Amino acid sequence: MAKRKMSQSNRAAQNLSKLPTFCYTKHPETKEPIRIFRGEEGFYPAAKDGVDVDEINGVLGITHEQEMAMLSGSMFGWHTEGADPETWENNAKFQARLRTEGKNNAKEMRAAIAKATGGQ
Repeated sequence: MAKRKMSQSNRAAQNLSKLPTFCYTKHPETKEPIRIFRGEEGFYPAAKDGVDVDEINGVLGITHEQEMAMLSGSMFGWHTEGADPETWENNAKFQARLRTEGKNNAKEMRAAIAKATGGQ
């Protein structure tokens, strides 16, 4: 039997239930620290002086997978596969490459996320 596709609103609700209220990450293009709020499009600038986003997220109990899902959701929509932290948990090779290589600009980050999530 064929797998039934989940509606966008149901998928978004499911993804959002796995995410924190907000998280910190680095802007894909400028590498400046930013704050992303669950369910919102885009981001907000964070203080620049010595902000270590990994340290702050760690203190808040936010995983790297949740951080990547938040970034993807804020860029491509909360209903997409990339907004589900399980996508990042199941793609350890891609996740490790993003951490070590980084991306030079937002276009490269969007392409990398789209490739990892099957373009969804």
